[in-house]
Amino acid sequence: SYDLEKEILLPLLKKTLKRGIYVISDQEDILRNSLNEGASIIQLRDKKASKAAIYNKAFRLAKQAREKNIPFIVNDFLDIAIAVDADGFHSGQDDLPIDTLRELIGPNKILGRSTHNVKQGLIAQKQGADYVSVGPIFETPSKPGRDAIGFDYLKEAQQKLHIPFVVIGGIDHQNIQDVLHYSPPMIGIIRDVKHLKALKTHFDNKTLNQKT
Repeated sequence: SYDLEKEILLPLLKKTLKRGIYVISDQEDILRNSLNEGASIIQLRDKKASKAAIYNKAFRLAKQAREKNIPFIVNDFLDIAIAVDADGFHSGQDDLPIDTLRELIGPNKILGRSTHNVKQGLIAQKQGADYVSVGPIFETPSKPGRDAIGFDYLKEAQQKLHIPFVVIGGIDHQNIQDVLHYSPPMIGIIRDVKHLKALKTHFDNKTLNQKT
């Protein structure tokens, strides 16, 4: 009965993914400020700092995001995500399968997956991902060596994916309208976070126009 209770109740504790701007950064202050400026979800993605430094940043951000009731995701380090009780973990194509990660992190956490084509997106969906990233749409220094994929996958994602997706890769306040044309549930921002409020306004206006 205890196992059954966990199976029923734990998934209910999972944070809800909300439509909006998904802020990704290795800078603690940027992510902390984003909690107050309209981000719907934040992710700590740090490829350079020591693991101890990443843990300390994640520990503080998890607490601050919890106070704001905004999902906080850790990229790359599943053990850190678990240790700081983050709301979820974002994985890449080279990581363990989603269903294996689910066993490790539990049913009450958000699991995301980077995908670059519809085949990868459908695999992640089948394995139980809560969302996938679609990109990079434009060339971006945050993904060195990876070519932009353009809009073809984004078109397919609308039709074939039944889980939320976040569009990423070189998106800023100058080209966001090109992306909003496809009505994505979430838009990932890395370098143009200084325009977060303007980006959120564009997103909200598009959503409002669709409803009316």
